Amino acid sequence: MKTTGAAEYAADFHFDRMVHAVPVISSIASGAFVSSIPSAAEQMPGVLLGAATTENIGPLYRTVPGDDNATNSEVRSAFEDDVVRHWGQHAL
Repeated sequence: MKTTGAAEYAADFHFDRMVHAVPVISSIASGAFVSSIPSAAEQMPGVLLGAATTENIGPLYRTVPGDDNATNSEVRSAFEDDVVRHWGQHAL
């Protein structure tokens, strides 16, 4: 179905009032975040809900070890700390 164009993907569905999240990724391979300015992002045209940072979100929960139905592509969850471990890591 993929090769014929008949497969449907999440991006093929559009709902009224649907919004999208856009992650900010790290442009460095190693380091630490020293500050963020969510207010700058929140003032941009089209931003509806604001910017999530380590300072304004609640606790994070990891998948349960041994649960075959749960997956996590990173050992460290986004927003867990201020350490940059690799280029392209979700930063904010």
